[in-house]
Amino acid sequence: MSTNRFFNSISIRLGICVLITATMILTACAGNDKKDSAATTEEKTEAVSKKDGNKDEAATAADTEAATTESTTVSAADSAESTSEDERAWAQAYLDYLDGEQDEEGIDKSYALIYVDGDDIPELVVDTGFEAGGCQILTWHGGLLDVLQTSRLYFQYIEKGNLLDNCEGHMGYYYDLVYTIHDGRWVQIFNGEYSEFDPASDPDDDFNEETGRYTTLYYSVNGKDTDEKTYYKELDKVFDRSSSKEVTSYLLIDDLRSYLKTGKMIYEDHRYELVVEDCTWEEAQEKCQKKGGYLASLTCDGEFEKVENMIRSEDKTNICFYVGAEQVDYVYEWTEPGLTQKGCVGSPYYKHWLDNGPSYTDIDLNGNTIDEEKVEFIFRKGEDCFYLNDIPNDVIGIYPSFAGKMGYICEYDR
Repeated sequence: MSTNRFFNSISIRLGICVLITATMILTACAGNDKKDSAATTEEKTEAVSKKDGNKDEAATAADTEAATTESTTVSAADSAESTSEDERAWAQAYLDYLDGEQDEEGIDKSYALIYVDGDDIPELVVDTGFEAGGCQILTWHGGLLDVLQTSRLYFQYIEKGNLLDNCEGHMGYYYDLVYTIHDGRWVQIFNGEYSEFDPASDPDDDFNEETGRYTTLYYSVNGKDTDEKTYYKELDKVFDRSSSKEVTSYLLIDDLRSYLKTGKMIYEDHRYELVVEDCTWEEAQEKCQKKGGYLASLTCDGEFEKVENMIRSEDKTNICFYVGAEQVDYVYEWTEPGLTQKGCVGSPYYKHWLDNGPSYTDIDLNGNTIDEEKVEFIFRKGEDCFYLNDIPNDVIGIYPSFAGKMGYICEYDR
């Protein structure tokens, strides 16, 4: 082989090697580029995915928070409504009881809300108005309604002291039945009886001023015979009579139902107007009606107090005001429209009537008997107290000296 051919052969081989090497390098670079591109694409995809995932997580979190907030709001509203319903459940229970009452014809009951035990739920007193019917005293605890039937009408209680003494009697037989409220029920904790007057003495002479009770021959406590001194010693152990009180504020059924349903007495949303004018009761009634109202009917203690304060604040205690009450078939009734219970005498009103009740008639200046079928509201300065008083329709016509001192009270439903 010649030298030239040898070098040419080597050159060709070297060229081929260089070409092959270059090709391999280019292929490797291209592969790396593809790998880098794939990696970059994967990273971008992952980044986008993460970003979208973060958005999704944020949205999910927001949705969850909104749902939780909504759920909490609904739960809070439901809870508030439930609490409100629970708080008024006692009132509904009392209403249901009243709805189920079978009232006897001619019986005019009166009602009172008192606090016997220590909670904020009042006990309801249903006074039947006659001794044989006694009182029903309702208590409500945790869904349980329990009714105590008293023997005759009278009882005393220790407010918030969880004690009630049904202390009554008649014609030589008397008793003290003391109750407490335990687990929502009335439970008797004392049964005392005393009876029979000394036949050799006048029963009026047997009244003991110290105890405020009659002295009798026989005494027993929880079925065991004892003497008078021991009887009261044992009674005082369970019931402190010096701390007891009687029911003094009664309600008609209309005011009671209003309070149980709304938490307010009827009068609380009413307004009143004092008018000083010489006229008859019937004229006053007509004048109020023309104004869109009616002569005021003072059906509960709160309404009496509201009107009394108004008269004092307007400095009109020297005026005799006609009010919405009159005699119907020998019974005095309120004239307020819509009342279902109209009687204005009896337990709720004894303390509000002059001399404890209407007199029905009076004697005029000429010695003639006059009927007093209407009612006024007057102030007695010496006693610093207001009273209902029955009068004739035309006061000035019979008693001219009252000219300039008459007026009337209009009541308006808001």
